[in-house]
Amino acid sequence: MIKTRIALPLPERLFKWTIIGTGIVCFILLAWDHLGLGALIAPPAPVPAQQTVAAGPYQVQMTLTPGQQTAGGANVVTFVVRDGAGHPVPDLQVRLHITMTTMAMSIPDLTATGDATGTYRAHPHYGMAGDWKVVAQIATPQLSALSATFAVSVHWN
Repeated sequence: MIKTRIALPLPERLFKWTIIGTGIVCFILLAWDHLGLGALIAPPAPVPAQQTVAAGPYQVQMTLTPGQQTAGGANVVTFVVRDGAGHPVPDLQVRLHITMTTMAMSIPDLTATGDATGTYRAHPHYGMAGDWKVVAQIATPQLSALSATFAVSVHWN
């Protein structure tokens, strides 16, 4: 038995390929957005490697090491909290809440480890390149938690 193939009329073929093409484009755009691939072509603007913000009676200085944070890289965020006289303040609890500013993405909260000099360090692991916000919550036995907010740009490795 010989099978013959019946060609679809032109409007039906155009409709079929329009639907398939639209599905492919939507899939590519969703994958592009979900994986943060746009940051490969247009990386986020760099931010200063050292930023200082006031939080209540303290000045909180954040230093990014290396100067540019990378997704999946070995990142170090260092904080020095100074009192009104400019002296580092030891024995604080510094907790970090880090979220992406362009989409609903965050990393688990971190507690920065401190030393006797009033320097606190944390090692964030960013899952994606883009613009992030680091909120350092500083707590002391005498004061309720104070917040200092910093902008961080993360690039792909």
